[in-house]
Amino acid sequence: MRKLKLAVAYGSICGGCDVAFVDVGEKLIDLTEAADIVHWPSLMDGKEGDLERAGDIDVGIYFGGVRTDKHKEVLELLREKSGVFVAFGACACHGGVPGLANVFKSRPLLERGYVTTKGVENPEGVIPGLKGTNPEGGKVSVPRLRSFLSPASDFVDVDIFVPGCPPPVESVSELIEVVKSHQKGHSPPRGLAIAEETSLCDFCDRQKSEEINIERFRRVHEAAVDKDKCFLEQGIICMGPVTRGGCGAKCINANMPCRGCFGPVPGVEDQGTKFLTTIAAALEAGKEREVGEEELKKLIRELRDPVGLFYMFSLAASVINRRNSDLGGQKVG
Repeated sequence: MRKLKLAVAYGSICGGCDVAFVDVGEKLIDLTEAADIVHWPSLMDGKEGDLERAGDIDVGIYFGGVRTDKHKEVLELLREKSGVFVAFGACACHGGVPGLANVFKSRPLLERGYVTTKGVENPEGVIPGLKGTNPEGGKVSVPRLRSFLSPASDFVDVDIFVPGCPPPVESVSELIEVVKSHQKGHSPPRGLAIAEETSLCDFCDRQKSEEINIERFRRVHEAAVDKDKCFLEQGIICMGPVTRGGCGAKCINANMPCRGCFGPVPGVEDQGTKFLTTIAAALEAGKEREVGEEELKKLIRELRDPVGLFYMFSLAASVINRRNSDLGGQKVG
């Protein structure tokens, strides 16, 4: 049986997706028996031109979001060469945590990183990345920073989505099984998601009332958290109702609320907006007239950083982000 050719390429990453593959342990042997790894920068000394010279690739896996022109170039090259294309991790699937930077323009972000952050010594205020040119006197070309970070699906067709930050061992194992099946001639269906079809709430064992009533919001450190009771009923923001299951409820089981890294449930276009309507309906449910509009507004103002809470992993894939994105490549500050 012919071994497949597999390649991994990167966008804007933290390295957690590489670690996810390491965590799978001996199961990696199954992957290497089914496929020859022809490009994977963290595993081998891969240079920029190696991916171009790799020929046709059976399975291409992309980590991270698309933040620079170089990320987009590598993404499109990998898609062109790959028979099956995999978006691996929350960043590739929905933008991930780096997508939160989309609320700022590029210049203030770079100024923060290269000029104003404590400990940075940059008296000339040199800011690389705005125009994609070499810093004066520099020898290394710096790719242009795009105005917004985007998920892979904004530019290419994705065959398999593997959400999670990072994807759990179970998801990596299932992906390896898909690769093994592909080697035997069974191609995966287009748009396959290695995740559940319903929300995380369907896999949560915590006690829930038929109608959730939130009297006030609080954060997990402000009081003891009842490990047997629904987080939302305790006033703690939990994205479970609008987040796809499949993670094994690991955060929930550790007595921490879901932050949404598996992305929205099927049929939900905008994870944050959907969740906002969910908690709005639960806020002092049935007591709106007694409480009054001003008191409800006061309760809503208790929410700290709603963008970071509702869109921690999916802002880059949200409706509002796509409305203002630079998918064509034009520069916006």
